[in-house]
Amino acid sequence: MRYIPLLQIAKLPEWLVILLLVPLVNVVVFILMWAKVCEARGKSPWLVILWFIPVVNLAFIPYLAFSE
Repeated sequence: MRYIPLLQIAKLPEWLVILLLVPLVNVVVFILMWAKVCEARGKSPWLVILWFIPVVNLAFIPYLAFSE
């Protein structure tokens, strides 16, 4: 599953993949996971808010991947 490497980067337990299958709980886990990924990349966890803005969310992952 593609979320396991993200959970490893975020230093979260891999069993959280199971929670990603539960409706409504998956939204909370998803936000937590991406906030931790932002922290691991040295960015503010508040960048996760960009994920909810249409069109801007297309630049969210490339920004995390290619920024210093």
